[in-house]
Amino acid sequence: MEKQLDDQLTEEIRALVQEENRKLLMTLQVLRKENIKFVSALSEGMGQALKHYTNGSPSSDAEKSDADEPAPIQLVNTKGIHKKTIKAAELVGQILQERHDMRLAEIAEEVERRGGDFGANPTITMKSIMKIAPAIKKVGRGRFAYDPQQEEDKE
Repeated sequence: MEKQLDDQLTEEIRALVQEENRKLLMTLQVLRKENIKFVSALSEGMGQALKHYTNGSPSSDAEKSDADEPAPIQLVNTKGIHKKTIKAAELVGQILQERHDMRLAEIAEEVERRGGDFGANPTITMKSIMKIAPAIKKVGRGRFAYDPQQEEDKE
């Protein structure tokens, strides 16, 4: 009799464990489906954000046309200028060719976003940049612009 009770309890426990395992498997399957939905939505959102950030233009260099790329600015008298300042001058030239007139803080932010280094004092860096890139001019308090006429006059 006691053995029968033990066997009956064992069967009930086994059935409960199997039921719990089945519930856990169902929950895991639901979680996997939800994770897949989440990851695909995240991926789609990131793709849209990247497309928006690049203004819908293709991201690979092979797909970009030369017409989209602004002409490189003419740098003069780069002797004694740090390489990072020359790179920043090229980036500033590209940025100002695209957007014409910007505040120094916006320029510094965009240069850093594009992988350049503006240093600890952007004002001093811009003074150096204006010396080596005559097309970049200060047009007001903290505002700079690209003047292609200056570049043509130096040639």
